Amino acid sequence: MKNQNTLFIQDLYSSSIDAPNIVWVPYYQNPVTLEMTPVFPLESITHEAKLKEQPPKSNRGARSLQWTEPEDEILYNSMVKNGVKSWAQIANLINKQVYNGEEIRHGKHCRERWFNHVNPDIKKTEWSHEEDLELVKLFIKHGKCWSSISKNLKGRTENFVKNRFNSLCRKAKRANKSLSEFFNVSLSDE
Repeated sequence: MKNQNTLFIQDLYSSSIDAPNIVWVPYYQNPVTLEMTPVFPLESITHEAKLKEQPPKSNRGARSLQWTEPEDEILYNSMVKNGVKSWAQIANLINKQVYNGEEIRHGKHCRERWFNHVNPDIKKTEWSHEEDLELVKLFIKHGKCWSSISKNLKGRTENFVKNRFNSLCRKAKRANKSLSEFFNVSLSDE
C-alpha cells in the first residue's frame, strides 16, 4: 500500500504500468528545495535485485508435510527411552533418519506432535457428560487458563480442552442458552 513516504517507480523491465514489476521506493524530501530524493539510487533497483530479496519458496516445508509412521516411531521411541532432554535433538534425529539430514522438522513440531498426538497418556475417546460438566465447572473457576483446566482433566490436552469448550459454547448458543443454563450449573457450585 502506498504511503506518504513512498514513490511509485516503474521498473525498467516492465512494458506497461499494469505490469507486475512495480517497485515502491522510500524517499526523503529536502526541506529547502522541497525536492524528493530516493533513499537509494534508482539504478540499483533491477529485476535481479528484487529476485534476490525474496527468499526461495521451498516445496517441502514442515507445514505442508504430514507426519509419517517412521517419524512417529522415532519420536515415541526416543521419548520412551530418554524422556524429554531436548526437542531439538529429537528433531535432528528425525531429520537425519527420515529426511537425509534436510531440516524439515524442528523441536517445536516434535513437542506439539508428542503432546497432542503421540503421547500414550492422551485420551482420544469421546467426551463423557461428566467430563463436560467438570470442564464447565473448571472454566467457571479458572477462566480461560486451559493449562490449569487440562491438569485437572487427566488425559486431555490444553488444545483438546479449548476445542471442546468452544464446541460446548456453540452447542449452548444453538440452544439459545448460556453455558451454565445448558448444563444446569450455577456460579456457586464448587
